[in-house]
Amino acid sequence: MKYFKYILALIAVSLLAVACSEDPEEFRQTSVVAPVLKTHGMILVTPSSKVENVTFAWNALRPGYKTTVNYELFGKYGEEGAEVSFGSASGLSLTIAKEVFNETVLSAGAPANQLFEMTFFVKAYYDNTSVNSNTITVNIQSQGDLIEPEFTGLEEGQKFELSSATWDQNLSFAWEPASLEVGAEIEYAVFAYFNAPAGPGSRAIPDEAVELVRTTETAFSMTQEAFNELIVKAGAPEGQQSKITLYIKAYSAEIPEGLESASVNILVTTYSVSYPEKLYVVGSHQGWTPASAPSMPMTDVKGIYECFVNLTTADGADTEFKFASQPDWDGTNLGKSGDITPTTDADGNLVITDYALNTDLSAGNLVLPSGIYRIRVNYKTKTFTALKIERVGIIGSATPAGWDGDTEMTYDPAANSWSLTTNLIGGEYKFRMNNNWTYSIGDNGQFENGGNFTFANTEGEYKIIVNTGVYPYQIKLINTAFSDYLYIVGSHQGWSPSTAPGLKGNGEGIYEGFLMLKDKEGKENCEFKFNPDQDWNNNDFGGSFDSSTNSGETGGTSNISVPSAYYYVKVNLAEQTFTLTPVTQVGLIGAFNDWAGDAAFTYNETDGTWVLNALALPAGGDGFKIRFNGGWDLSLGGDPADLTTDNGSNMTVAEAGNYDLVLNILTKPYKLTITKK
Repeated sequence: MKYFKYILALIAVSLLAVACSEDPEEFRQTSVVAPVLKTHGMILVTPSSKVENVTFAWNALRPGYKTTVNYELFGKYGEEGAEVSFGSASGLSLTIAKEVFNETVLSAGAPANQLFEMTFFVKAYYDNTSVNSNTITVNIQSQGDLIEPEFTGLEEGQKFELSSATWDQNLSFAWEPASLEVGAEIEYAVFAYFNAPAGPGSRAIPDEAVELVRTTETAFSMTQEAFNELIVKAGAPEGQQSKITLYIKAYSAEIPEGLESASVNILVTTYSVSYPEKLYVVGSHQGWTPASAPSMPMTDVKGIYECFVNLTTADGADTEFKFASQPDWDGTNLGKSGDITPTTDADGNLVITDYALNTDLSAGNLVLPSGIYRIRVNYKTKTFTALKIERVGIIGSATPAGWDGDTEMTYDPAANSWSLTTNLIGGEYKFRMNNNWTYSIGDNGQFENGGNFTFANTEGEYKIIVNTGVYPYQIKLINTAFSDYLYIVGSHQGWSPSTAPGLKGNGEGIYEGFLMLKDKEGKENCEFKFNPDQDWNNNDFGGSFDSSTNSGETGGTSNISVPSAYYYVKVNLAEQTFTLTPVTQVGLIGAFNDWAGDAAFTYNETDGTWVLNALALPAGGDGFKIRFNGGWDLSLGGDPADLTTDNGSNMTVAEAGNYDLVLNILTKPYKLTITKK
């Protein structure tokens, strides 16, 4: 019995040992299980996505027992392609930078900048042997080197002889397309510049390069005339041969800065054509007097003239007229080549299209129904186009009527402008002729259905003026809630609105004052603008005194420039006019010198006052006044504590004696301090 117990115990221990040493799974596994590479979605490599990563993942190799396993990812392009390694990992995934991934793909023989398929598998290494995973197929978009556009059919040093005799013949240019990201929509711009700083292939592009064309095609044509004007605009002299450099830029969403081509230097001989600065519209609407006839300005295209012309006759009869190249009859006069037959378009507008003008001295007068016309004359082709203007209106979400209809404007024949006073709110607006979208003034000031203007000023009542006697047409917005001061911001004080001197207003848009407009850097001219505010957030007025583009209006963005000097300034903001009167002398004149000549004040630049010391003045009598520049066009008189420029009365002192006088005209009220010594 004792032996039997020992035998049972031995059997139990043996069974326990077997149970503790066996892994149930390995006990069941009879062969190696290869790793399984998981499927992967499309991989897109673009210029902007190269900083991203690509990750492949797989299930573990199961060799049937415990051991160390390492993995390596391989890829292959095409049936005959070589297997390339994308990297190793000890874990169950591999993360690769897209830029590195792209380089490896291309090293496998895959095409650049294309969509293609590539196969991948994982190799598992253990105990001096290896096992491959399943193979997966992945769609890939690769990114190769960017390929710039390149001119074709254009040689270095090629000559172009432009001529006014062949101005309407086309010049054509073409190029090989750029290769950017796959599937990119590419836009090309061709540029030209004068005086290239380097040789062929230079990429040292100066700021003054002129854009010839912008297109999605790989070729363009333009007339010799258009090419000639652009080359001259780039700085080339007229009537001479010049070296001109051409280059191309290719743009896409991924490469908004553009990929630039190598440049090509060509030799261009431009031609010089003299066009009148203006055309004068002389006729029965103004008494057949060339010197006083309304004029048409040249547009930004040489030889093209455009503006609104008032051809209204006093009795309403048809207007007879001619276009004259100068304000007399001694130049080129453009008249009748046959009867003008106006047509009516689908919207009922009276139009004349490309009527051929006659330059013969015996040519008859042009005849149109009395009225206001938008006229465009092509002096090169000797043709003109016209539209009869029945009304001008403003429309848009910024206006009281919204986009549902025009608010009509009033015509001012003297100014050849249209105006309206109305409330404006934040939004967009536009100007239409004859309630017609075909005939509108866009935000570039041109007569076309261009972009909308944006009103972002303080909401309120504004006087809106459309100047149709200039080109491009100028838009002015004048806030009728006139501010107390109009500030003069410029190079005399560092262009800081918050510290600019101000002209005090009278509440009706009239501002006046005296100040030194002296450039701080010692330049000959001082530049400035008028600003109703002490910041740059709303309207400011410069150049031709038109609202600047920071408010969405056209024109007048340039500064007012005057010789550095002391000035009397008067501004009529309601009428958009101003005068600057240089002050070379401030003098006192009166009974003390029998009103003969001036006792001169001295300017104190430190505090901006004018000083006259130790002047003997008699008591009472005819007194004295202050005048400027030795004349009576501008003078100060009245109450010494509140002097006026409006023909004020003479000033007096109660006691005879020697006096010191200090004139302060920096701000209103103007004051003369009179101190007896």
